[in-house]
Order: sequence, then C-alpha cells, then structure tokens
Amino acid sequence: MRVVIHDHQGKAFRLVQALLELGHEIVTRPPADLLLLDQDSLPYYQRIIDRFPETPIVVYPHGTMSWACWDAGWEVNERTIGQLVIGEGAAIAMRTYGYPRPVKAIGWFYGEHRPFAPMPLRSILFAPIHALANGEMYGPAAAANARTFERLLDTGLPLTVRHIGGVEDCGLWRVPGATYVNGSEDISHADDESPSLVVGFETFAYCAVTRGQPTVMMGQDLTYWTGHGPGEYRTAEHWNWYASHIRFPLDAEESGGAFLRETLEEACRSDEEIRHWRSRFIGEPMTADRLEDALMELMA
Repeated sequence: MRVVIHDHQGKAFRLVQALLELGHEIVTRPPADLLLLDQDSLPYYQRIIDRFPETPIVVYPHGTMSWACWDAGWEVNERTIGQLVIGEGAAIAMRTYGYPRPVKAIGWFYGEHRPFAPMPLRSILFAPIHALANGEMYGPAAAANARTFERLLDTGLPLTVRHIGGVEDCGLWRVPGATYVNGSEDISHADDESPSLVVGFETFAYCAVTRGQPTVMMGQDLTYWTGHGPGEYRTAEHWNWYASHIRFPLDAEESGGAFLRETLEEACRSDEEIRHWRSRFIGEPMTADRLEDALMELMA
C-alpha cells in the first residue's frame, strides 16, 4: 500500500516505522492508496488532500485530546473514512458525541511506555497550557494557568516552568527562585528525565503518565476549545456528556486546590488512583499488527 503521512511535530514517527515494517511504501506524490493525516478540516490540510484526488483519509491524533475538535465545530472531510485514537476511552467519547465515522484505538505511539515509578515529592515540573505560535492564548486557559501557578508556588517546593511561547503569553509571570525553560511542541522532545512530579495539561501530561512519571493534571474544568484568536474560539458542544468519563483522577484544581499538597504526595506515592484511567486512555504500546488491523478494517 502506498501511504502519504503528514508527520505533525514528530507524532507520526512510530506510525511510519510500523508501516515500513509491514512492507508498505511511504510516498509524497500521487498516486496513493491512503492519506494518514492528523487533521482533515483546516485549509493547510485541504491543500494536501487536493493533491491526492479520491484517496481516502484516515485521521491520527494531532494531540491526545484532538479527537474532541469535531465536537467543537470542525467538519469531517467527505473523504475521511475513520479515525485512529490512542485509547479505547477516547473512542468511547467520540462515539458518545456522535462522530460520524468509525473510530479505532491502536495504543500508545507518542513515546516511551514504562510502568509507574514512585518517588519522593521533592520538586515540580509545571507544563502549563501553551500559547499558540501567533502568541494568542485562550483567556480561560491563561486564567487556569495563573491559578495553578499560584498554588504551586504556595507549596514552597522547587518549581520549574516548562513553557511554549512567552511566559506572559501563557498567563504567567517570572518569580525569583523559579526556573523557566522553553519547551518544544515536537513530541520527540517531550520526554523529561528530571526527577520531578509533573503538573501539566493534555499531551505533555499524558506523555508523563505513560513514561511512569508521577503526574497531576490541570485545566480539566475547561470545556474543550479550538481556535486561533478572539472571535475564532469554539467549544465542544457535548462536553458535559463525556467530561467526567475522560477526567484524570489526580487534579490540581480539585476542591479549589485546597488539598493540592496531598494530591501531589499521592501522585508520587502510588499509581492506584490512575491505573484504570491509564488502561482506558493510554493502554498498551501500539504494535505494527494492531495498526495494520485498524487500517484494514477502516479501508474494507
């Protein structure tokens, strides 16, 4: 099979490896049997789609929560035959809000997959919701960043802020004693080997959970949104139907943050609270055979 893959920020690297292992050919010019894209609605992607007339599209995850975009007003391309997601929990959520194509869970393919490793609570790596490349930041997201940052500062623990975009763009500010590092959107650089608990949002936090790093999530009370600036933001229409289903059990904003220190300590001590969530939304590492089975079912 001749496959075109748009490798967004290195996220398709393992998909490419698996397809080559299976004997498929990765191509950049017509003809092609399949377009494997991380999105199917934005103008940039339409230019790719138009180069391969009549070729069916399968969408793979742009991010760990990108499957909710189609509940926030994105149109499903008429040539899209299905979506790949990481865990069965995401597939259930898509079916819940009425995504009109088949959805197949294929397992984790964004990076390392390790068992949980308990450790003492000594420091925090804070990975807030990131600003867009144009410097824009969704207002409620900036406010959530600021609230979480203040609460983490109040713990008195050593704090590193991993930001994408300017610190101020993310709704934060510089504080003496805190360390600030520029992050990367490239998934190949998302791993962090520092012996810190991670407090983060969406893809970076999912990566931390999957590599066994103690993790607490933030921003979970925000309705999922898409958009690139004021007047463009749209929120998920059926969010309340599945928000509790996808919620990570250890939440930095639980009870208004009143028990944050206890939540951080629990995250470092054991994975008992998150095992079921991890099984539903991370699952096992993707295998080439599982990817092949999913694509063949979608293309049948």
